Amino acid sequence: MGGLIASGTARALLAAGGGTVPKPAGDPPADVTSKVEMFLGWLKYGGMAAGVGGLIVCGAMMGVGQRNRHSLSADGAAGVSLVVLAVSIVTQVAGA
Repeated sequence: MGGLIASGTARALLAAGGGTVPKPAGDPPADVTSKVEMFLGWLKYGGMAAGVGGLIVCGAMMGVGQRNRHSLSADGAAGVSLVVLAVSIVTQVAGA
């Protein structure tokens, strides 16, 4: 909130003094956009790969927990919903 007030105050001072507030162009440089898109692509595929790995781990926990380790099996089953939620968030944010 303080940044907004300070920004408004700076604009008011510039306007009162006859100065103009610069408005930079909204287009980023081409080099930056390609690198940012590559980085976001790596994050998207890394998140989806982590989700697949999480489902494999949950399945292994449920399989191992069948014999005298019921809490491990229950933890694996509870983890499936969390992994599916996380993967759905990653795919929705990334636009996959």
